[in-house]
Amino acid sequence: MTDDHTPDFTKVPTGMLPFPPVEDVFVADQLELANHLHPLFSLDISTVNPEWSGVLHMLSPLEPYEGFVGELNERDGCHGYHYRTAGANRAD
Repeated sequence: MTDDHTPDFTKVPTGMLPFPPVEDVFVADQLELANHLHPLFSLDISTVNPEWSGVLHMLSPLEPYEGFVGELNERDGCHGYHYRTAGANRAD
């Protein structure tokens, strides 16, 4: 940070790794989760509190390319009342 305490958002903070490799985020037998969850950053939590250890990962869900999440469930009725309410409010 500068003297006026304005953060410099062009620099990666200490302990943070942006866009970590999926192999570092997901266990070996669940790498397919990367098809649904995009790793945004990893954070060494000892930078938050020196008594803590480990790494936290911030993930972002990937939306489908076409359509709406759960729209195929309208046919089989999985979501019942809650889906009917959301479905009535969507713009087709």
